[in-house]
Amino acid sequence: FAAALDDPEGAQRAVLARIVRACAATGYGRSLGLEPGDDLAAFRHKVPLAGYGEVAPWIERQRGGEPHAITPGTTRAY
Repeated sequence: FAAALDDPEGAQRAVLARIVRACAATGYGRSLGLEPGDDLAAFRHKVPLAGYGEVAPWIERQRGGEPHAITPGTTRAY
């Protein structure tokens, strides 16, 4: 935590990198063309603002048993 305070921009880049790596392994992330090494500019370019209507089919796929359709881990509630 203290190291993150010394370099908040670096800490934010590291968090984004973890999120992008995880999301790139999902069906939704692959459909957007996410790659594990994408940076902030690539993330902004590839990932649109989306409402429920856009992601609902991905949620339903995962609820129906498709692993990692929209989230990389176990989902407890939607």
